[in-house]
Amino acid sequence: MNVFDIIHAARPKVDPMPLVDRRMIREALFGVGHDDNTRSFGARSESGAVVSTAPYGTGLQLRRDPSRVASISKMIAGFTAVATVGAVAWWMLTGGDDAVPEAAVTTTPATAPASTTPPTTEPPFVRTGVSRSTPLVLPASLLSVNGASIAPAAYGSSTLLLTAPDGSTMWMAEFDGGPANIEGLDIRQVGAVGVGVMESSNAEAVTYQLLTPCGLVVLNDAPGAALYRPEIVALFESMSLDGSATIDVALPAGFSVLDIGAAEASFDAQFQVPVFTETRAARLVQIPDGSISQLVFGGRQLASTSFLNGPAFIDAIPTDPTMISIYWQDGPTVFSASSNELTFEDLESFVDSLEPTTPDGWTQRFDTQLPDAVAPASTCAPQPNFGTTLNP
Repeated sequence: MNVFDIIHAARPKVDPMPLVDRRMIREALFGVGHDDNTRSFGARSESGAVVSTAPYGTGLQLRRDPSRVASISKMIAGFTAVATVGAVAWWMLTGGDDAVPEAAVTTTPATAPASTTPPTTEPPFVRTGVSRSTPLVLPASLLSVNGASIAPAAYGSSTLLLTAPDGSTMWMAEFDGGPANIEGLDIRQVGAVGVGVMESSNAEAVTYQLLTPCGLVVLNDAPGAALYRPEIVALFESMSLDGSATIDVALPAGFSVLDIGAAEASFDAQFQVPVFTETRAARLVQIPDGSISQLVFGGRQLASTSFLNGPAFIDAIPTDPTMISIYWQDGPTVFSASSNELTFEDLESFVDSLEPTTPDGWTQRFDTQLPDAVAPASTCAPQPNFGTTLNP
């Protein structure tokens, strides 16, 4: 074995440089994102750096980034070991005529001893890197955008997702408003609540309306489910409605709350995502402090899946068979990524490339304004609301 084989065999495995370090080096070299004019989304907007003028279909090739968990200390130790092996090789080639200083041949351990630091109490790293201060994400590069909008929060409105014993998903919502309208409803009493169904309803999924003094409370059953099937009757029989129009539920056996939450402001954008030599449309919806139940407004049949090595849901029965829709939560924000042009893996790569930002950063990039929450004009009382028994 010659000296070069010895060096190659002794060379330790060095992980790729982390994405964040590579991006900082690139931006320092080319002046993107780290000088005085481009350090924030606001400054980048003022300098013209964040408003995309790229024509439709242009952009960088989409690819999955290397692992982000590479250790800096491991990399430094690796370089030290390589330098040491090189010094030894030089000594072998010169026959040891000039002694190598002792400091040059001292090796550094490749692995650090086990840490005695107690486990951290900080929340775990999330897939998108969002936090309370930066609850939204945006592409790092300037992708073409088909449209972007913000739907305001709605006072007094909440949504709920229930999982039935057969695995189907039921969607329920309550909205503040004027006196309840029961015109055209076929009404019956089920347990302690009055329930109405449109007499002429021939929709694929049955919509039930709970009778309340004000506002509107609806429950959408799974597509194809029979009218007043045993599961839905058992659910209604477990409900109560008190004088303040609070709806509580003693969930029957086999039922569970998948998610519940108030209607918050949602940020919606459709991007043209580069894939090789073309671009394909993908929609991204984000709701800070929101719920999966708001993301699937009207209801979806959800199945559990893994997305970027974390829990998520996929629309198991999409209205458009070509549409892939994934829903997940990271930190304070819920997300929906959907496309009928990208694969599941393409959507993973796209989301993996996103970077956290603030609501101001989002509105500045798309030149939009965060609208005020919508308050109902009616003074009708009491307005419906979900009780504490529905908190998962």
